[in-house]
Amino acid sequence: MSGNLRQARSPSTSRAGASNAGSVAMRAMPAAGTPSRAGEGLASICTGLRSRHQSGAQIRALRMAPAAELCRRRPCHLTVAAAGSTAAGSTAVAPLARYLSRPERPLAALLARDRLRAIGNDRFTYQSRPLDLLGRSLVPLLTLEAHWNGHSLALRSLSCRIEGLGRWGHDLGITLEAGLVPLEAGLDGWVQLRLCSPLLAAGWARGLASRVVEALLDRIERRMQRGLRADLEAWLHGSGELS
Repeated sequence: MSGNLRQARSPSTSRAGASNAGSVAMRAMPAAGTPSRAGEGLASICTGLRSRHQSGAQIRALRMAPAAELCRRRPCHLTVAAAGSTAAGSTAVAPLARYLSRPERPLAALLARDRLRAIGNDRFTYQSRPLDLLGRSLVPLLTLEAHWNGHSLALRSLSCRIEGLGRWGHDLGITLEAGLVPLEAGLDGWVQLRLCSPLLAAGWARGLASRVVEALLDRIERRMQRGLRADLEAWLHGSGELS
């Protein structure tokens, strides 16, 4: 992700970046071992904010502007090779439904298990690994709710804040929502990220934020395709769900 502020200020470049980021079709996943560019994108935004801080009047006016919103939604599908082979008397969907019926199982597979803590009533707290950017240690802190309704697993963030971002952290609202449905051949679902901040009213910030959101969606999708798949297949074999 480019941190070139001159390109971000260009109207044609901003429109092109927003158009590319607006696609919700699933994109080709990066090869295994490819580092996520989410931190790089956030660094670009912070660099822009720091540069713009030189004009105090502009920044104060921007922070007082009505909040703007940026939302991206991506479909996700997970094929599980062993899902169609089930124990006698069981449908192919039933084992996958049982796996999702206890939300802590898929959540622990999607997130770092040692950073996830259950607080009761299908709610969890999660502290992400810190990002060291521009001499700051940024730590995303989330409160999540995951609920199985008998047909699908619904996940949403109840709160999200970023420690270490200073006053900009108070201007940025982040909402995560996701859903997973068991199918005969695996899991079908979607994930959505929404940002809300007065800063998004500036075209240069909105273009960079769009790229950060896409990078975060890439990271979530990778964890679904790798961590969740591995844990689900191990659970299917270990629990005797397969014949």
